[in-house]
Amino acid sequence: MPSRRLTALLVAALAIAAGVSIRSLFPAQDADSVQVVAADVLSFEIFLGLLAVAGAVLAPEGIGRRLGLLPGRLGAREVSLLMLGTLAASFALDGLLDLSGLKQESALAEFERLIAGVHGSELPLAVLAFVLAPGICEELLCRGWIQRGAVRRLGPIRGIALASAVFGTLHLDPVHGLFAAFLGVYLGLVCHVAGSLRPAVACHVVNNLVALLSGALAPDLEAPGLAALLGGGAIAAAALWLVWRRTGSPPAPAGEAPETAREAPVPVGE
Repeated sequence: MPSRRLTALLVAALAIAAGVSIRSLFPAQDADSVQVVAADVLSFEIFLGLLAVAGAVLAPEGIGRRLGLLPGRLGAREVSLLMLGTLAASFALDGLLDLSGLKQESALAEFERLIAGVHGSELPLAVLAFVLAPGICEELLCRGWIQRGAVRRLGPIRGIALASAVFGTLHLDPVHGLFAAFLGVYLGLVCHVAGSLRPAVACHVVNNLVALLSGALAPDLEAPGLAALLGGGAIAAAALWLVWRRTGSPPAPAGEAPETAREAPVPVGE
């Protein structure tokens, strides 16, 4: 245990150092440039990811199992269906945001203006900072470290809710954070149903990539309000239900399950 604590402290120190230093790698004069914002986001995301690893180091079962990095019980078809469901859920939330009239008062509008027309050398940096880093690091912290630990102690409903609340809070802006928390619930269900963090990371990355590319290549594209809300919500719910029906109920949290629940889940039908 002392060696694990020392390792955790070292990783936490590395997280702080990374968060402080990476910003200087992308100097720019314009504080609102893609380079500067991407550097700020990248440093923050690396800090979050390393923080999750530091916490997982203390777990006796090892980092991979603690964070859910081992393979889960879903195949490629199920993961693809959940990716579609995540995109649909995001589309539904865009429709709700459009209906609410809150978008223009939020950081989401500023972000859309920032990435509109991003191209050339800025695009790979934007993909790294706004797609890959959040998709990996936020999932490591929220669904991997927080949710998996909370589900063991509080149960699935409260564990997923807690992780989703933290996920929303990380987005800082109240409007963006609220809608991110709703998407976090869907990603939390993906992680719980899969029994692994990997599908949630894949869904998060694909969702952010589509959002970035649509914002860069089609900045005037808007979600059609009520149609997006109803249609996207229906597709998202259907995707999750189909995967749940095919694979059966999610496995009980490791270390808290009764003996009868430790058996491998039996798929329901083909």
